[in-house]
Amino acid sequence: MEARTFSSYRSLFRIRYAIHRVGEMPLPFEIPLDALIIFGALYFPLYPLGWLFSLYLYPGHPHLVNFILTAVLSRWAAKADPQGKSLPEFLAGLAAYLIRPKRVDLAGRRVAVGERSPRRHALDWRCWEISE
Repeated sequence: MEARTFSSYRSLFRIRYAIHRVGEMPLPFEIPLDALIIFGALYFPLYPLGWLFSLYLYPGHPHLVNFILTAVLSRWAAKADPQGKSLPEFLAGLAAYLIRPKRVDLAGRRVAVGERSPRRHALDWRCWEISE
């Protein structure tokens, strides 16, 4: 087992789990667990696209073409690092941003815009001059 060094405290919690062997047979390359999960999530939604590609690339074997297409896209998705996060984390954050309200106060409560503003009266912005 090789020793690993960590450059920051946060990197201690970002351990990349991977499959290195199946039973007693070692694999020629590691399969990251997040890539395997992404593969499972993309296989059936990408089947129509794999079927279309199989018509031109390898007729008669849409499952094989879909398997290769999904493997390539899941490997790319696992290697992608938008904003320093893994792709599933980035997509979850993007979905949370699109769903949650955009105007909140410091307590996290939704603030109404326009007439229903929680402010009861207009602010007085006058400034007095000081004369000596």
